Amino acid sequence: MARSQRILLLVEPNTSYGRKVLKGIASFAQMRKYWVFEFELLAGVQDMLNRGISHADGIIIRGAYPDWLAAVVATGIPAVNVSSEVPDSPLPTVASDNAAIGAMAADHLLSRGFRKFACCGFAGQKQLDDRMEAFRQRVTAAGHQCFLPPPEGRPFEAMFYEDQVGALRQWLKQLPRPTAMFATNDEFGRLVIQTCREIDVHVPEDIAVLGVDNDEVICELSNPPLSSIERGAERIGYEAAKLLAKVMTGGAAPSRPMLLGPVKVVTRRSSDTQAIDEPLVASAIRFIWDHVEERLDVDDVVKHVGVSRRWLEVCFGRTLGRSPAAEIRRAQIEHAKKLLVETDMLMPSVAAASGFTDAKLLIAVFRREVGMTPTQFRRDFRLT
Repeated sequence: MARSQRILLLVEPNTSYGRKVLKGIASFAQMRKYWVFEFELLAGVQDMLNRGISHADGIIIRGAYPDWLAAVVATGIPAVNVSSEVPDSPLPTVASDNAAIGAMAADHLLSRGFRKFACCGFAGQKQLDDRMEAFRQRVTAAGHQCFLPPPEGRPFEAMFYEDQVGALRQWLKQLPRPTAMFATNDEFGRLVIQTCREIDVHVPEDIAVLGVDNDEVICELSNPPLSSIERGAERIGYEAAKLLAKVMTGGAAPSRPMLLGPVKVVTRRSSDTQAIDEPLVASAIRFIWDHVEERLDVDDVVKHVGVSRRWLEVCFGRTLGRSPAAEIRRAQIEHAKKLLVETDMLMPSVAAASGFTDAKLLIAVFRREVGMTPTQFRRDFRLT
């Protein structure tokens, strides 16, 4: 019978991210019945590190500070970090790809037809700054301006200080309408929505808001409910536990961090709008996304909006920079992604439910648009 192995978890259970990471660890641990877990709340981590750690066989830590990581390295105990907050982590790391998060946020809001964008978050957190910069680059590459709050784009140190909230209030008043806002986490997204209500700015009509983490409590308590990016924290926990098991048995850790891309945007009322000046294009897009499960073609859209195919294509190109056919494919791929992650449907059923004629076509288009097969996508973004 295998000896019990004590795994110390220095991951906070009082945040949505922490709980999801722990859930992913628990999923992997089903294959390691001899793992026994111990917890330490983050408030007590520093004291524990000061006392020294000798009772653990393995450690998973959300290393938010360099001295924490250095102290864990000094123990000589196999350990894995699940935070990208500290650059050049001395521990093997599994964390979110923050550049991919920022890009997904930009793509979501660009797809809603916005031409004015803004981005903000709490100051001094590297992973949030990385999301903001990736968002800004994606938006500017699409030919749009991205507004950042002064000074230097990051004035918001903490949500509890009235002067910081006052700075946010003043900045939101000055933004053009309509604007698409990317808040680099859900806490700040909720603060933006709350502040908009206080200054009589309508969400999503005046400012659409998107957050990160998909913390269902925070998102649903926002008024209106906050759209958010699900960044796959359960998968981070699962892969971190898998890597720890490898390191504990003498396996080599990767020399670079394992960065995992986000899963999807969970759309709620705060970004559920189309900021498209051209009514014909707005009507066509609503029709496409409302009927994504059907085998749509451009002629179906033409019939719905009641104009010639050529004029519809001209309007799409002028307004969105893409064709109606490209929008249909984009909607089908996004729906297929949702089914792959959230269901156990076989590939022919996924294809049929996403508007493709057969699984072969789905696989070919998915590989071209996403860069991997549907099977690879399902494997990478699901735990089981």
